[in-house]
Amino acid sequence: MAKKFIEFDLNEDVVGTYDETKTYVTGNMMQKTINSQDVIGVPATFFTDNQTANGLALSGFIAATSNGYGFLSTTIALGSASLLLYSIDYTQNTTSYLGRVLIVFPNVPASTHTI
Repeated sequence: MAKKFIEFDLNEDVVGTYDETKTYVTGNMMQKTINSQDVIGVPATFFTDNQTANGLALSGFIAATSNGYGFLSTTIALGSASLLLYSIDYTQNTTSYLGRVLIVFPNVPASTHTI
């Protein structure tokens, strides 16, 4: 029995505004070239060791924007936490630490603070 293959060519016409006849990219997805291949996927395809870079324990909260910024939060310790800002170069797969904001929580014994 012969197998039949169909090529969909989903990278042929990628758009950012919904069109049912085309591949629609939205949210945290983008079209880029990896190893000379056009692909659609998450923007960051690399690992960054942020804890070694800044010496802070991260809680795992990560938010990346489509315009090249990444936000990470540290664990809450002694009533404070930090929100770290990184610049992300999606074409070179690199990050640069830009700075942080120190968040101090009010001293309310009955509250449990989470990020």
